[in-house]
Amino acid sequence: MAQEELSKRIDDVHRRLDDLRADVLQLRQEVTQLRQEMGTGFAQLRQEMKEGDTALRQDIERRSSQFFWQLNIWFAILALLMTVYRFLR
Repeated sequence: MAQEELSKRIDDVHRRLDDLRADVLQLRQEVTQLRQEMGTGFAQLRQEMKEGDTALRQDIERRSSQFFWQLNIWFAILALLMTVYRFLR
């Protein structure tokens, strides 16, 4: 009787180990899938950051160009006003 009970317990342990192995394999697959998804996500993030950086540089260049044009126009207007003032004086 003790032998039968021991045999049942050993079979139960084997069954539990098989279940545990299946769970570990499933967990490994899920971790692998998560790693792949994270890798893809990081690659997309890097690409978006690169595109955003390019767009930001273009915007800065456009704004600085506009600023310098405006500055040149204001200096020309100032020079013209100073010339007119000296001429009228």
